[in-house]
Formats: sequence, structure tokens, C-alpha cells
Amino acid sequence: CRFPGIFNSTKRCLATETSVPSNDSSSAESKPTGPQYEAHTDFVYRGPEGVDPADTSYILFPGQASQFVGMGSKLLQFPRTKEVFEHASEVLKYDLLKLCLSGPERKLALTQFSQPAIFVTSMAALLALEELHPDAVPRCIGTAGFSVGEFAAYTFAGTFTFEEGLRLVQVRAQAMQSVSDQIPGGMTTCLLTADADIGKAMKAARDHCQTKHAMIRPVCNVASHLYARCVVLAGHREAMQYIQQHHKDFGIASCKPLEVSGAFHTDLMYPAAKTLTRALNKCTIRVPRIPVYSNVAVKPPRTVESIAKLLVKQMHSSVKWHQIVTSLTRRRSDTPQPNVYEVGPGQQLGYILQKINNKAYAKYANVPV
Repeated sequence: CRFPGIFNSTKRCLATETSVPSNDSSSAESKPTGPQYEAHTDFVYRGPEGVDPADTSYILFPGQASQFVGMGSKLLQFPRTKEVFEHASEVLKYDLLKLCLSGPERKLALTQFSQPAIFVTSMAALLALEELHPDAVPRCIGTAGFSVGEFAAYTFAGTFTFEEGLRLVQVRAQAMQSVSDQIPGGMTTCLLTADADIGKAMKAARDHCQTKHAMIRPVCNVASHLYARCVVLAGHREAMQYIQQHHKDFGIASCKPLEVSGAFHTDLMYPAAKTLTRALNKCTIRVPRIPVYSNVAVKPPRTVESIAKLLVKQMHSSVKWHQIVTSLTRRRSDTPQPNVYEVGPGQQLGYILQKINNKAYAKYANVPV
């Protein structure tokens, strides 16, 4: 079972590949080398030598809440995709493909199941991408993933093998589910007016939790920056309820609760972050073969040690997706945009891309799953 590696000479086996790449890339202090990585650490677009910038590509991976019952059905027509799901089921100890295809929806929406499902579907979609757009992978100049999608991005870039990435996602998902079961929380997407005071709204929600519910350290923070005047708030359930009831008072045009089971990317996820730290400490982290843009730092990490730290920090920090997409699509007026492929369930990242840079969106495509 072969995974479409960044370069033809570096394709990795999903089921059995566990070796560490050469050039001492397993060292905790190793720095990614090569013209492609160095060209992107300062956000200056240069691209691979000899390739028209218009023919290069970025590959993006979606996050939680993109899942849906039936996902994976359109991928089974492509070679090897079923093997991806079968191997994942062996690792996870349950029939993942059946869950993706048939649900039930309530179970698939649970964090402990949705995150592995999204990760594996995204990995299988890479095989479809290779068939649909043969130049997308070899001409890829960077990748990023939203929240759990960042693990797919690192797996694609060769930092983790498929099995390592899946096991990390499973640990992460179970830890986040456990915290969510103990501490009821939620997330809501907020569209802001020009006069919105999101800081005042969050403070009011925290004050409400303290005075009305006797909470000692209530949480209500920005969990994700999506695009201009659109953020995701997360925190205690009571704080989210306050925001939904009083959002108009703070210039928030609308708010929509997300179908997730906890307050992700907030301080409430600290216990889960500790669990992920222990799992990463047992894992070999390899130098990515292309830049992977960090949810937390925006730019690609410069050492494998910082990769682990940022993946942990991501669990209790805001996802800076607006900033990432702005960096990826920043071009001089005379430089064409690259192709952008969303690989995984849904088209949410494409929608956000259109909101941020319509010119870049003209080069967008997704892989139907």
C-alpha cells in the first residue's frame, strides 16, 4: 500500500514504513534543509526551480466538523484507497470505513471517532488526488491542515508514517473527548460587524459564568481566526450560551454553534495536551520534506523539536488559519497564484480561501470524498 510521497523517490508504505530518513533527520535539533524549505521560512515565494509558479500547488487538510456520513464512498473507485481504510481499521480496532459510510451520524460526530475518520479519509483522498491531478503532489511547495488536519499535513510531508500519524490522532482525539466529557464546553462561529467588540463579549461571558454560575476560572476565548470578521469562540458551555443569547449587544451579527463535543483550542484542553506530549515523546519525528505551516506559529517550524511543541500548544491555542492562508497566497501583482487543493471531507477551507483571497480561490479545487 503506497502513499503519494512528496517526491517519487521518497514514497512511503502505509502499512510497514517505520524507518528514519537519512541525513540525521531524526535528531531533535535537525533543521529542514533544501531550497524548497528555506524559500518559505520568510514567506518569500520562490518556488521549485524550473517550474512555472502557476503550476505549483499547496495542499490543505480540513479539520473537525467537516465529517459527514457517507464520506469515503467516492474514494473507493481509486486504487489502494480501500487498503488505507482497512489498515486504519486494524490500528483503531474498529471498522472505520463502515462508520464513515453508514454512521450513525451521532457516533461519527464524537471527537474520538471524527478525528481519526477525517485523518484517514484525507490520507485516502491523497491517493485520489494523485490520480485526478498528477502534478499536484510532485509540484507541491507547502502544506497546512486545520487543527487535526495538521497531523495529516505532517504525515503527507513525511514527518510521521501513516500509522504513527493515525495513532497520534487517536490519542489526541480520545484525550480531547475525555476532557470534553468531564467539562461541558462548546464552540460557536461568530460573524462580526465593523463595530464588534469581541473582547468585551468574551469578558462579559466570563463575568456571567463567575456571577451566575460561581465558576472560578471560566473560559471564553477565540479558538480560531477564520477570515476577516469571522472567528470561532470556545469555552465553557455556559459562556457559549451567554454569547448566543447576547451576541447582538456586542456587534456580533450572528453566531452558529459547531457540531463538536468540547471547547477545543482553549485552556480547557491542557489535560489533553499533556497526554499528547507523552505520545509525541515516544514517536520519531522526522524533518518534513516540504514546509508545513503551523496553526500556532503560522510559519513552518525550523526544528523537529519545535514541531512537537507546536502540535501540543495547538490544542490549547487559537488556530491562526486566516494568517496562514494570507501568507500562502501573498504574491506580487505580476506573480501567478499556485493551485490550491483541499484534500479531505467537505469544502470548508475552500470557502474560507474565497473569503480571504478571491484570486487564489480561482485556482482552488477539492477532492470529492
